[in-house]
Amino acid sequence: MPEQRMSLEEAGRLLGGLHPNTVRARAAKGKIRYEKDNSGKWFVFTDPEKAASNTLGARWAITLRAITLGDLRVDVWAAMRPKVIATGQEHRDCQATPRFTR
Repeated sequence: MPEQRMSLEEAGRLLGGLHPNTVRARAAKGKIRYEKDNSGKWFVFTDPEKAASNTLGARWAITLRAITLGDLRVDVWAAMRPKVIATGQEHRDCQATPRFTR
């Protein structure tokens, strides 16, 4: 499907819920073709089918990254848990000990 001219809001929704200012910034950097009308309103040119497939791929990448980070958090917590518990016990012991004797 050929590129279609659309507003920043429409393109943002199509590109996975991007804010219109994000779409404008990408257009200004040359990542998305754009034009302005006589009143200064921005329009971008996007292929809806291509944008939909890219958005789906980006969502899967984010999901996979979250799963990987989640597993990493579990591994880190498993490694740190004994030290955290020991440090907590040391802290409680210090609080139970009087600091000053009068």
